[in-house]
Amino acid sequence: MQAKLAAAAAGIALAAVLSFAVALVVLRLPSAVALAQVIGVPLPDPPLGAHCACERGICPLDANGRRCSCGCAKRADAQQVQRLSPIPGAACANGTAAGYPCRDVDLMAFLPHGEIGGGSGNDIWGWTDPVTGREYVLVGRSTGTSFVDISEPGAPIYLGDLPTSTIPSTWRGIKVFANHAFIVSEAPNHGMQVFDLTQLRNVTSPPVTFTETAHYAGFGSTHTLAMNTRSIHILRSTRRAVATRSPARFP
Repeated sequence: MQAKLAAAAAGIALAAVLSFAVALVVLRLPSAVALAQVIGVPLPDPPLGAHCACERGICPLDANGRRCSCGCAKRADAQQVQRLSPIPGAACANGTAAGYPCRDVDLMAFLPHGEIGGGSGNDIWGWTDPVTGREYVLVGRSTGTSFVDISEPGAPIYLGDLPTSTIPSTWRGIKVFANHAFIVSEAPNHGMQVFDLTQLRNVTSPPVTFTETAHYAGFGSTHTLAMNTRSIHILRSTRRAVATRSPARFP
């Protein structure tokens, strides 16, 4: 009886190990990968396919428009840092546009971070001026927030920078409501910057250095924020609700 129980237990254990191996190596399920990292099991790169050239650390797209999973991210991290140049635009041909993977989407223009305030990038949001119809991109960077006029997609204009409230950080989150940008960061004691986006209409000699319209210091560092536009509340990533409604400023 004990021998049968031992054999059954061994069979169950073997089945569990085989299931874990399939989930990790073949399916690469996130839960299996996370468990492997905890217990120290080395993770091999997935098998390379014909679409996994990883040239310059960039994963091309396969025939179905999916990125390959050949460890390109690690290869990209190992690339030597180099200063990029602006690109005026390029059509998508044979799966690339100016060296970037694409599928049915043309590259209209490219501005490297060095041309829009410097630092590294981590978030992007947008705003359309309800009066002029002009369109703007808000770029969260390690050292501040950039504002870029993309009303002419082939000729974007860098309008200026709103510096970080305290020190540089790898993360900056941005949301827009009522013609205002709300900006948080993981930098210590950063709080929330409020920026009146209608100022962008009056920039005549870009780029300029902007100043925040208002500042909320009720919290310090925050990874991201979400907005309830009905109750006019902002929710931090720590789930603390912060009311920011002011009828005089946000009708």
